[in-house]
Amino acid sequence: MMKKAPPSEEVFNVMSEKLKRFTEETTNLCAKRIYHVCCGDPFSQLMTMVKAIHADLLVVGSQGGGEKPNHVGVIASKCVRRSSVPVLLVRRQHKVGYKKLVVCVDFPVASEEALEYAAEIACNENAMLHILHVWCEPWGVYDFPVEGSNHYAIEKQLEVAKSTAKRKIDKMRADLMYEYFAANITTSVVEAPSVIEGIISFINEHEDMDLVVVGNRGHSKISDFFIGTTTERLIRKSPCSVLTVGVPNKKPSTKRKLVF
Repeated sequence: MMKKAPPSEEVFNVMSEKLKRFTEETTNLCAKRIYHVCCGDPFSQLMTMVKAIHADLLVVGSQGGGEKPNHVGVIASKCVRRSSVPVLLVRRQHKVGYKKLVVCVDFPVASEEALEYAAEIACNENAMLHILHVWCEPWGVYDFPVEGSNHYAIEKQLEVAKSTAKRKIDKMRADLMYEYFAANITTSVVEAPSVIEGIISFINEHEDMDLVVVGNRGHSKISDFFIGTTTERLIRKSPCSVLTVGVPNKKPSTKRKLVF
């Protein structure tokens, strides 16, 4: 089977000019831009570029619209799943700038990194940041009848666990305020049947939410399954843009290299 010849230099030049015109018409907020036109599989080329320029953030569109406004394209989904750097999945209706953000935490390391990114964005954009923890009742305590003292013992344990979660969230806020003292940060602990239902319900109740930030490292033993189940569902169901953050080797910087 014969391999296709690579595009000519003229084709690359034409595509470069189209790319420049497109970005100039779309936004003038970023003064320093470097354009790249690559040939090959889009996902592979994106991952290669991220590694080659030591990018700090990968920005991709969700390709939503039509009858499926929250649809996520195959390439965008693969980027979120396998990218070695944080990925910003932008919904079509998203406007420039952020005013309200929510960061979802569940106390693992990835949540701590997501908090750092969210707080930094909130400071830079002068935005409000909500720290959200979704409480799901363990053990299915209401799926079977519980009588007598056992019922009250379980109820007491649940109340203690919820109070502990609230204290942890409040401590997270206090720690962030110490470093990002200019940020406007609030905390919320909501109850829901599942984590994803709690997050989506919270976003829907705050209709002007611009961005949801979440850690993207799950607990699966499958080596290729890096993304957590909650994050997988969130990128498909969230009505607003989603920033997925892994566990980087260094603290996020205010000066970043972005790949679009």
